[in-house]
Amino acid sequence: MPLVIEVKNLTKKFGEFLALDDVSFSVNSGEVFGYIGPNGAGKTTTIKAILGLLNPSSGIVSVLGEDVTKNEAFRWRIGTVLDSTGLYDKLSAFENLDFYGQIYNIPIDTRKKTITELLQFVGLSNRAKDLVGTYSKGMKQRLAIARALLHNPQVLIMDEPTSGLDPDAQLLIRELIGDLVSKRNITVLLSSHNLVEIEKICSKIAVIREGRIIEEGLIQDLKKKFAKPHTEIILSKDVNVESMRKMLSSLSNVVILNIAKDRVVVQCNIDTSDIVKKLMKHEVKIKEIHQGTASLEDIYQSLIHREEKP
Repeated sequence: MPLVIEVKNLTKKFGEFLALDDVSFSVNSGEVFGYIGPNGAGKTTTIKAILGLLNPSSGIVSVLGEDVTKNEAFRWRIGTVLDSTGLYDKLSAFENLDFYGQIYNIPIDTRKKTITELLQFVGLSNRAKDLVGTYSKGMKQRLAIARALLHNPQVLIMDEPTSGLDPDAQLLIRELIGDLVSKRNITVLLSSHNLVEIEKICSKIAVIREGRIIEEGLIQDLKKKFAKPHTEIILSKDVNVESMRKMLSSLSNVVILNIAKDRVVVQCNIDTSDIVKKLMKHEVKIKEIHQGTASLEDIYQSLIHREEKP
């Protein structure tokens, strides 16, 4: 499959601060690529470099075969849905899209036809004349996707597209993203903290921590690599996460995959009873114990919290 986005040995410094350290990954045509990591890991800096908004300290970023530092024409082939929707509350949905269509120099006849089609695509035809200020957050996000598609881009970069949305709105956005690939042949780079969402709609991911890529690959391959049989312990009440992590770290042959206030997921080569005894000794009450395979979220937590080898 042809490469659409290629990031090779990307390094970015801000003074003495190393924001990106030798970052490399690639996105193939027709993929929904998930870019995940904690806050401050370097995701936004990477996106800005891909969009040509930041010059690399070293390394190369190319989009659709163009070096982003040498040719700005590639930007017209990219759509973006970032933190700000870029919409105007005192304009209607149609007027918002018409305004951006003029910026893209789309002829008026083509513009009106395209806007009508996009409003139908994102399910907002019946609200086309309503002021955007009357829209819910989910509706605004769907309109932002329509705005990003006005100039018929080949690539769409999305940063937290479902953040703050209710479950129904999240589902609608996920379905739209799926349709972008299947019906419009658009390649999507998606940055999100919602790992359930990432697991459902992405085929490939890269995990970034402290400016470095620590894992990259197809989700199915990473699950085979990391998702060995595990023990999930459901607790009867919330606990201190850091205290729990410290407590279980003292047990040899126990790999902590994920710890939440009411849930612990581990891989271990010891009898589960040893873990139970440890928890009971510290007066941690257990509700249920399950055996199974880890989710992408469990794998992610394990990667983010694992110790670097010397």
